[in-house]
Amino acid sequence: MSNVESRMNYIYTQSGQRQLLLAMLTAGVVFPVLFAEFLSPVIVLSPVVVIGGTLFVRHGFPKGIPTWITFNCVSFFIIIYAAYTIGTTLPVHLLLLFLLGLLVYDVVGVETGKMQKMNQTMLLSGLPIVLLLPHSPEFSYDSFRDIIREDGLEGLHGSAHGVTMLGIGDAVLPAALGVGAGIVGTAYHFGPVTITTVQCFAALGGVLGLAALIWADLPRPIAALTVSVPGALLGFVVGLLVDPTATLSWLPV
Repeated sequence: MSNVESRMNYIYTQSGQRQLLLAMLTAGVVFPVLFAEFLSPVIVLSPVVVIGGTLFVRHGFPKGIPTWITFNCVSFFIIIYAAYTIGTTLPVHLLLLFLLGLLVYDVVGVETGKMQKMNQTMLLSGLPIVLLLPHSPEFSYDSFRDIIREDGLEGLHGSAHGVTMLGIGDAVLPAALGVGAGIVGTAYHFGPVTITTVQCFAALGGVLGLAALIWADLPRPIAALTVSVPGALLGFVVGLLVDPTATLSWLPV
């Protein structure tokens, strides 16, 4: 077995999936925070990428690339687009309230089953709103959708077409807070990157929350926002305390 094949097979192990999923989520949180000032073109590109990417996923194009890779690439773009748009549109105080509101919505949605039904509908449509990693090299996206259509998400358990997946919102919201926190405190310049202490801690808190979720052996699925959002909020508060120049001038008082 070649080194490349060995690395590819590692992706299908539990440890490999955890590492890859955390790497994608970390990149999704950190990238828009670091490069927000360069991301305005994503607003123009978003309709083309999302519509085109969804069509690519539905039709399995390009043929030489596994569909789940195309799916994740589009999902990653949506994370960047949504984090940048939300973080630059909402004032910081409204952004905090927005995160708390979606946290409550996610918890209620998971407990009532509405979130699972919405995910099922989106997956059947081919719209990339999750990051997904197949459990087997035999994975087929078409078979994956067929199973969901016939038996629901529960039908994937024990199947060669089962996946590990996490909604993109779990990365979008911490990243959006990190982007919005760019106006709080002193900005430091590192080459083309400009970042504040509050941004750093908000992003770090979100990533650590997601890492704890990914490595936890939970008896049943939980609303992932219950760890990523509190982690980002706690990081935001820590950043305010650490940076002596960070004031509460962003509050509407």
